[in-house]
Amino acid sequence: MDSLNIGDKPIKELRKSDDRFHVLFNSITDAVLVHWVETDDTRGTFIEVNDVACHLLGYTREELLGMTPSDIDEPDSDVDVASITKRLEFGKNVLLNRPMFPRVDGAYR
Repeated sequence: MDSLNIGDKPIKELRKSDDRFHVLFNSITDAVLVHWVETDDTRGTFIEVNDVACHLLGYTREELLGMTPSDIDEPDSDVDVASITKRLEFGKNVLLNRPMFPRVDGAYR
């Protein structure tokens, strides 16, 4: 199977690159949660979360991967998903810096 090619990279190189990504991603000392943005500008489910996000929020990785930002965000959140989506479509960087989210037990960290 390692002799298969995807594009110009053999499977073995892709696995090595994926392993490096996960080591780096989980070494970040801030919570990082990545999610889809649906075509109607609603926030889709998380597709990647790091270990720090799991620890700070009190959820398992599997639990978070079944959730959306709306599930952990304040009900009165002022995040403008449409504006963020447009910035991303034009190749702009978006950093959403939120100091606290409620944990699974309702406490804030």
